[in-house]
Amino acid sequence: MRTRGMKTCDPLLGSVQIDWLVVPVGECPDDDAEGRLIRTHFRKVHEPWEPAGAFVLPVRISRSRRRVLFRQESGLLEVS
Repeated sequence: MRTRGMKTCDPLLGSVQIDWLVVPVGECPDDDAEGRLIRTHFRKVHEPWEPAGAFVLPVRISRSRRRVLFRQESGLLEVS
């Protein structure tokens, strides 16, 4: 069973967003499967774009005995 979602870390400004996906270890046994899931469900990484400073960070992966968690942070840089 796959579970996915999105969380806005700053609800007032909406400047940071975390997209996540949880899959059973059986669906993601190796690096090839990890890469396929990342390419399918997440955005391409990029540095901040002007003028708003929009960015997308690399996907971080955490494993337990039963599940694999994929997380990607994106948003807008705060302009001072």
